[in-house]
Amino acid sequence: MSDPEDYNNTPTSGKRYRDSNSESEITSPTNTVLEKRPRINLDRFRRKSSPETSKMAEKQDLKSIMTEVVKASEDRTALFIKGEIKSLKDLVQTVKSIKTQVSVIQNRVKKLEIEDKRRNIIVLGIKEETQENWKTRAQIISDLANKLGITSIDYDEAKRIGFRKNPAKDRPMLIRLVRMHDKQEIMSQRSKLKGTKIFINDDLSAEDRKIQSIMRLKVAEIRKTRPTAQFRFHFKTFTCTEGSITEHYEVNDNEEAVIFNPTTRTKIP
Repeated sequence: MSDPEDYNNTPTSGKRYRDSNSESEITSPTNTVLEKRPRINLDRFRRKSSPETSKMAEKQDLKSIMTEVVKASEDRTALFIKGEIKSLKDLVQTVKSIKTQVSVIQNRVKKLEIEDKRRNIIVLGIKEETQENWKTRAQIISDLANKLGITSIDYDEAKRIGFRKNPAKDRPMLIRLVRMHDKQEIMSQRSKLKGTKIFINDDLSAEDRKIQSIMRLKVAEIRKTRPTAQFRFHFKTFTCTEGSITEHYEVNDNEEAVIFNPTTRTKIP
């Protein structure tokens, strides 16, 4: 049987044991080192970090959801705007097409109006009878032919224009001629009416009458400084000739009679 003392001195033993003669506990050197290391309480850190980590995760999830919602809303808005823009483009194109058609129709109506009026003449300064009828108008037209030096005037219709608001004022008379060359003959002889207070003009639309008025005002303005100038009128233009100098005037879109170059159709400053 081994000596108890040798057994107690065994260095490799890692176990605690009791001495047969004593109740004291002996610890091996290896266990002494391990027991002196401080123990880390991980539960304390888990309890502190778990709520914060959870809140951060919730914030990240909420942020991600909001980002997805905003992106989806932006996508829907972009699609809506794109559709509205396309609708507006189609509407603009339709409006342009309608404007073009309206412009074409207006031009056709204007041409028909001009064609309908081109054989008409407007006579001003003829005394209006109280009970005027087609017979009295026939006599008036016959007297007018005599003043012009014309054998007769063939016409389809003769009537006064507008309502007679003032009995002392004679209304203009519209005469619708049968043939265009009859009108040309009358217009060529109207200078013979000078001094009679009777005037013969073309039957013009409201727009054309305004253009004629603008041109007459411009001619009156020129005559104040150039009384010897000669004028020739066309539709929206007239010429002013004085000696060897000829100026061409046109009524522009601003309702002004301005000098223009007849070759290039451009305004001359």
